Amino acid sequence: MDLAKKLSENFILERTSRFNPFPEVITVLEKLSQRKQLAILTNGDPYLQWTKISNSGLNRYFDTVIISGTLGVGKPEPDIFLHTIKKLNLLPNNILMVGDNLERDVLGANKVGIKSVWINRKKKTNHTAVSPDLEISSLMDLL
Repeated sequence: MDLAKKLSENFILERTSRFNPFPEVITVLEKLSQRKQLAILTNGDPYLQWTKISNSGLNRYFDTVIISGTLGVGKPEPDIFLHTIKKLNLLPNNILMVGDNLERDVLGANKVGIKSVWINRKKKTNHTAVSPDLEISSLMDLL
């Protein structure tokens, strides 16, 4: 096996084995998935992202998983958000994007009329021109 392939395989193994959701994630997803249609919209390599999602067991809470690498376009580009809107078969104002990145998650959602929530666990100051509709410090704040 050549070095590049071995490094690639080790990278995937390390990235997927070290993915641990925040403690409140399961509780929140269990409650929300009983009431709402849930989707994951994530940037990255499809194999890597899907492995992290399925190995953690998070996939059972989501109706839709959209990974940028399968579409060739990622957040914050409007096209991936428009694809998500179409896949969910909802109007943008009936979708809530919850993300921890102002530039990718919040800005992308704002561009297409999706309401945005910035999860700011470390209570950082927003020094950008991006304005979320809501700022929270824990997913529990969604309940």
